[in-house]
Parts: sequence; structure tokens; C-alpha cells
Amino acid sequence: MVNTRDLRVIAVLISLLFTAFFVLIILFRGEIDTAATATVESYGLVAIFLGVFLLELLPQYISPHLLVINAIFLGFHIVPIILVSILGHIFASLLGFHLGKVYGFRLVEKLYSDKTVSKISSGMDRYGRWIVLLSAFLPFPYIPVIFGSLDLTWKNFWIFGIIPRAISFALLGFGLSFLTF
Repeated sequence: MVNTRDLRVIAVLISLLFTAFFVLIILFRGEIDTAATATVESYGLVAIFLGVFLLELLPQYISPHLLVINAIFLGFHIVPIILVSILGHIFASLLGFHLGKVYGFRLVEKLYSDKTVSKISSGMDRYGRWIVLLSAFLPFPYIPVIFGSLDLTWKNFWIFGIIPRAISFALLGFGLSFLTF
């Protein structure tokens, strides 16, 4: 089993790296825009898809929404970013939910701390499927593997998890499009 202290240190380092990256993008937007646009446009949507896919599937220490924010501030077209991030989210959520259904808590116990599983499990016991909806919009962990292991139905996962999370990507993308400079 992985040491939770090591995971927290790694999570903090990754969060700091993404925050620094975000700040640098804002500070050096002109230079980055000129130098990186051609390269990132070639790989940008693929990178966004893979990034969102991995961040939605694996234990979430940083939000996949950060990728959408960075791409928008780099000046990419909003609609392709939103569509690709939603596709990455859907594929990752379906795979994670399926893995949770098939392997149950054997897999969950290997990936997540007891504290995380306990919080989500008690939230599901207390609020039912509404906790999935809350985690799709609010900064609660959105973890499809755990939702699948807690016997949430596929229908409820689509209604309370996948669709609201996709809407959150769209709202973020279109909302930030008005703020870009």
C-alpha cells in the first residue's frame, strides 16, 4: 500500500506545479501564445483529452478543470476544448465506474485512503445519489470508482454524475470565454 504522506507530498507538488504553470501562462501570455500556439494546437486537444481522462479516472488531487482554464487562457477555441474535455470526462467516468462495479472495494482500498472512502461512503449513506451531484459541481472529490463500488445504479450515475459534470465543464468554458483578454 502506498504511504498516504508520500501521496500528499506528491499532490502538493503537482498542485504547486500547475499553479505556477497557470501563473506563468497569465504573466507571459504574449510570448507563450506566439511560441506555443502552433505546437499546442497540434497536440492541444489530444493533451486536454488525455489530461482530463487521467485526472477524472485516477485519484483526484487536482481538478481536470485546470486544463480547461489553461487552454482557454492560451487562446484556444472554446467549443473544441469543451467538447474534448467532456469526452475525456465521459470515457474516464464510465471506465472508473465500471471498475468500481466489477472490483468493488478491493480496488478502492488500493487507490484511496480509508478517510476518503469513509467520507464518500458516509455521504452516500446520508444523502444518497445527491452526493454524486454535489461532487460533480462542488470541490468535493468526484471519484467514479468509489461511486461504482457503492452500488450506485448506472442510470443514477448518468443522471447525477456524468451529465452534471459535463455541464460543469461547459459552464466553466463558456463562463471563462467572457473573461479572456
